[in-house]
Amino acid sequence: MLAAFGTAGIGILLHGTCMPGYELPGASARMCASPVANALTGTEFPAGPGRATGAPAALDPVTGWFVELGFMLSAGLGAGDMMAFLLVINTIAIAAMALGVAVLMRTLAWLPVACISPAIIFSMGQSLDPVGVACLVWALVLLNPTVAGPHSNLGAGVLFAIAALINPLGILALLTVIVLLRRAGQSSDLLSIGGAALITVGLLLAIDGLIFYRLSMWWQEPIDRGSLVSLLAYGDGTDPQLLAAVSLAACAIAVIAALAYITRRPRPNLYAALTIVLGLAVVTLPSAPITHALWLLPFAALAIRRLWVFIAWALAEAALVIAVNLSDITAFEASKGLSPAWLLIFTCLRLAAVVAVITAAALELDRSPQPALESEVSPASGTATTSSGTEAGASAGEAGANTLE
Repeated sequence: MLAAFGTAGIGILLHGTCMPGYELPGASARMCASPVANALTGTEFPAGPGRATGAPAALDPVTGWFVELGFMLSAGLGAGDMMAFLLVINTIAIAAMALGVAVLMRTLAWLPVACISPAIIFSMGQSLDPVGVACLVWALVLLNPTVAGPHSNLGAGVLFAIAALINPLGILALLTVIVLLRRAGQSSDLLSIGGAALITVGLLLAIDGLIFYRLSMWWQEPIDRGSLVSLLAYGDGTDPQLLAAVSLAACAIAVIAALAYITRRPRPNLYAALTIVLGLAVVTLPSAPITHALWLLPFAALAIRRLWVFIAWALAEAALVIAVNLSDITAFEASKGLSPAWLLIFTCLRLAAVVAVITAAALELDRSPQPALESEVSPASGTATTSSGTEAGASAGEAGANTLE
């Protein structure tokens, strides 16, 4: 927990230099430029190939509501005050994420890799993604029967819904859990979790009423830094919408293929499965900011036991964030900042690091049978034996119990 607060504290200090003002390109030079700050101050990132300007209407629903709250309170609070509020919220969320990972982790020796990462430092003031990640982690805690405490499919469904409204990666995480629950034959759990998530999303979107407008605004500039197609956008005559459509199709195919592969394994590790699916999304989606890496972080920490993978990934993420900020400076002053060639190199290194994370997680699908989404029933004793060797009574009341562990 101290590591989580310390890492979040570095992110807060980073934004502390921008509290007097988030104007560009100064904020980019101080590595604290933020789409939320831009929305609050009425500015945008400089337009360029493979760079979304970050229009306020293109923000995710939950972050958009936060910005609207800032406008409502603008008479008494400035952009710096709202950004400070955002940093406090995200610090609490990072602590909650770290606590959830500690609850799910069999041994705490690997907890620091989930708490010490550039993905946390540079995501603090970008959006409410830390809240979404914390909701996702605690949804899994509520579904894990090996964890002492209350368990609730409905509560998990609500948390999945909040995560999905903050970032589409939350939808992919929910899809992965549902597929593995269906594979384990837990239809009642699947229906209750999915139903609660759908009802929550439907109610919130009905209240908001701007989801299709937000999607249309995002579609005007779907490509952003960090993604593979952002490199292709530098080509002459490229159509951003066409590239984005191809990217989304590739993401869908990759996720479907990954889930098909995962469900064919004898006892797939849930955390490794989530790492693979979310990692493929980071590689193939038309936009892949540092906040996307944050969604991958806790599950990679739970699944992977190769320190060099985390070190290489952390260095690649930090280098890409710095390169993106410096390239924004170049749009204002051509003699300063970073050339597109260096941005291409650091983007490729980041994508290669994420591929290494996906590969390491794939190796853990069979090597680490926990957590499993099914029980092995011993016909002789009438008990269900989990992959850790513990036994639970196979009574009628437990037959429908969630075995997401």
